[in-house]
Amino acid sequence: MKFKDIAASKVGNGFIWKRGRKDLLAEVQRLRAENAYLKNLQALVLEEERRQRKKRR
Repeated sequence: MKFKDIAASKVGNGFIWKRGRKDLLAEVQRLRAENAYLKNLQALVLEEERRQRKKRR
């Protein structure tokens, strides 16, 4: 296995584990999708809060 195909990461208690490039790319893609979802959700919540404040006035 080539060095670029392996990534080592530290987890909580210092345990080091290795994952292949495909696994890391898949996780990055999942995290990007989750981040986009959370940003959209936050925007919706903020918009709803803004509407609620506007109604109270």
